Amino acid sequence: MAVEPQQLVLGVRRISDSRGHAAGRQSIPRAQITSLEVSRPTKRWRIVGTLVGAAVGFPAGLLAAVGKDVLLGRNNGGTAVGCAVIGGVTAGGFLVGWAADHRKTTVILVPEEVQK
Repeated sequence: MAVEPQQLVLGVRRISDSRGHAAGRQSIPRAQITSLEVSRPTKRWRIVGTLVGAAVGFPAGLLAAVGKDVLLGRNNGGTAVGCAVIGGVTAGGFLVGWAADHRKTTVILVPEEVQK
C-alpha cells in the first residue's frame, strides 16, 4: 500500500502464519524485512488452457468413442469413453493453465548501510 522511510505498509489478504501478523492493513518496520514474495495470480492461462484442452479433447473423445463402438460393437460404452476423454483432457488443460497463472516475484531488500 505504501513505502515509508521507516516502515512498509501492506494490505494483507492471506497469511500462512497467523501468529506473525494478522490480515488487513499492517505496518512492518523496515529493519525486520529482508525479502518479500509477491503473488500475482491471473485467470488468463486457466482460460486458455481450458479452451485448448477442450479443443484437443473433443476430437480425441470422438475418435475414442467411435473406435470403441466400431471395435467392440454398438452400445458398448463408447459414449462414456468419449465423455471421459473430453473431460480428462479439458481438466488437464485447466490444471496446466492454473500452474502457469501462479506467478510469484521475490523482492530482496538491501539494508541502507550497504546502499551508501
